[in-house]
Amino acid sequence: MKKNLLTLIFTLFYLFTYSQNCIKKGKIEDLKQLTKRPLAVVVYKENEGYIKKLQKKIAKNNKKKAKYEKELKAYRNHITYFNKTVKQVVTDYWKLNSTENIQYFTKSQLENLTKEKSNSYAVLDLTMDVVMADFNSLFTLNIYVITYGGSEKNRNKAIYKNHLTNINYNIPNHADKALKKSIESLKTERENGPLYLSKENMITSLSLSQKYLKKVLELGKRISFEDFAEEEMKNNCKSLEGSTILFQEAIVHGKIKKDLTSLLPKAKITLVSANRIAKAIENKENVLIGFPVTKKFVKQKGFGAIAVIPVSHKMIMNAKTKEIVGFVPHSGITSYSYFKKKDFKKLNKQCN
Repeated sequence: MKKNLLTLIFTLFYLFTYSQNCIKKGKIEDLKQLTKRPLAVVVYKENEGYIKKLQKKIAKNNKKKAKYEKELKAYRNHITYFNKTVKQVVTDYWKLNSTENIQYFTKSQLENLTKEKSNSYAVLDLTMDVVMADFNSLFTLNIYVITYGGSEKNRNKAIYKNHLTNINYNIPNHADKALKKSIESLKTERENGPLYLSKENMITSLSLSQKYLKKVLELGKRISFEDFAEEEMKNNCKSLEGSTILFQEAIVHGKIKKDLTSLLPKAKITLVSANRIAKAIENKENVLIGFPVTKKFVKQKGFGAIAVIPVSHKMIMNAKTKEIVGFVPHSGITSYSYFKKKDFKKLNKQCN
């Protein structure tokens, strides 16, 4: 009885925690004001201390020289890739603020604006906030999309957070051999690219966030991302019938790959590489793509402990129009970023 009661209490707490709106402690007028401000986009600056540390190791340690050289190259490639790509993607896809007034700041430059108590900008930040592993070694990220300046962040102001579109190789370590092989293949594909946020992730992240914020402005009230996605799915799910859906092979559970036709008979499923997904998004192909959407972290405080848990929804989206045609909300603490049998069954029942 006690065990069942504890389970019920945990479940209610869990559902309450995950049903929170993405827009907190702010009015819709605040968001309207943010859209009128010039946009400040955060970019990276090389950490000179970190680079010097690696260079010293390269100079001293002959046995691990190649390892440290590779690490330094990857770090510099990541910063170059990120800064170049974020400027291109924001200019092409972000329409809530005037793209004529975009300015780019490093973290230290934003800190100086904070000290000056500047409230002149809306901050668009896609840089890394936190990387954590949950109880099953599932790595994910938490990023901000549009926020107040740092000097305005207090309990009376709104924070607008993004849902990171996660279609990289973030799979639990206990995955089967076929999945592990796919993951290694993805790592090879990404060898000279970003360490954590690729171009297609930026595009889909900004597109989904922008659609969500536009809906909030249109309704004039706060709604959850889940409610927004559910509504759009209901309006567009008929297009799932007879369409081709591209799934990155590493995010489909290995044991059900042979059963996909029977699990989702209304559509044609094709398992492809991460780069194929990326091309479909970048080239705005009129094709559907399936991917998990990782929601913001939820920090649970109790008895001095903090638990950080990612929330993964499953989504089918048109790569060209960015319309949501399938949506499976987070279904519990075992809902990882890869698609399972129950997810395909739910997708098949939609629009019936």
